[in-house]
Amino acid sequence: MSLTDDLSDAFFQGLLDMTDRLQINPTDMLGVMMAESNVKANAQNASSDASGLIQFLPSTLKHLGWTGAPKSFRQLSAAQQVPYVEAHFQPYAPQGLGSAARVYQVVFLPSSLKLGSSSSTVIVKKGGVNSAVYDGNRGLDTDFNGTITVGELQKAIERKYNSARWQEIMQRLAGFISDSDGSSDNVDAIDLRTQTGVFDALEALGFDRQSYTYTTAVRAFQRRSGLTADGVVGPRTRTALIDALDENGIPYVL
Repeated sequence: MSLTDDLSDAFFQGLLDMTDRLQINPTDMLGVMMAESNVKANAQNASSDASGLIQFLPSTLKHLGWTGAPKSFRQLSAAQQVPYVEAHFQPYAPQGLGSAARVYQVVFLPSSLKLGSSSSTVIVKKGGVNSAVYDGNRGLDTDFNGTITVGELQKAIERKYNSARWQEIMQRLAGFISDSDGSSDNVDAIDLRTQTGVFDALEALGFDRQSYTYTTAVRAFQRRSGLTADGVVGPRTRTALIDALDENGIPYVL
């Protein structure tokens, strides 16, 4: 029995079109949706009445032009909610949303985007920057030091990558990309548009899954490439990865 019957092909097509326009990796967007709602359009936060794929607050929905009640928004399909997700993200796309953590910042605290993108960047500090946000989100402070960093947002998303629903979503995304662009004719090509594909590329370059997690593999590759080892696949890391694949004659699709 499928775990993703609630997600139509129209949703995946809409997601790919949206992330292409926003210049966001579709896996990163799905990771944020997974962290926020389990990628469920009918998800609801009982305390705040936040609704939908990225848990829109009622005030945010009103700002985006939704005139109905949050309950009515939750009755939309995932595909029908995608335009609202794009409208929310569009103003922030020019600031560079090159990692799952950066995408998550738009949902969690968009004003923090200007603070930086490295994994060590502090976006919330108890008694300091964005202090008012800390108590309600202390669960993100995994090292219990009174701060929330970009890296901790990334970890919060990655913790969702082991569920059976996530794995099925990734399988459907990969298959849909192949069906959409004809890349199924080149089954050996690594798809760099998904996080699974990035990990495949790292494994092909010697960072195998038995020895590394996704983040530690990225950091090891960054160190080998002379880059800052922050575990985030931003533009420089992606370029270095592509160069390494080219040098080793490993086929890929972008």
